[in-house]
Order: sequence, then structure tokens, then C-alpha cells
Amino acid sequence: MRRFLVVLLAAGLLPVAACAQNAAIPPASSTPSLLVFITVDQLRPDYFSRFDAQLTGGLGRLYRGSAF
Repeated sequence: MRRFLVVLLAAGLLPVAACAQNAAIPPASSTPSLLVFITVDQLRPDYFSRFDAQLTGGLGRLYRGSAF
């Protein structure tokens, strides 16, 4: 039983060690890249056009200045 656990542990760690060994360090880019994904549950897409005049705070800024 103990030998089986040792073999199972070794077999489980072997792919992790192989991936860590082959991992390449990505080159440093000159421009930072950041992606922020925000989901608002129960908010229909037509609400943005319907209540556009009332969107003055952060949600309006996100709507007007982001990809929608």
C-alpha cells in the first residue's frame, strides 16, 4: 500500500516538474496589459441606452469609456 502511494505521488508530480522545467519567461513588454472584466448580474443591456442620462457616476464612466 505504501509503495502504491509513493508511485502515485511520483506519477502526479512528474508532469508538474516537467512543465516547470520547460516554462519560458515571457519577454518584458514596453506597454502594460491589463484586462478587467466586470459582470453585473440582472442588468439588461438595454438599460444602458434607456437610463443613459442617469448614468453619471462610475457605471456611466465605465459604459462610455470602455468596450461594451
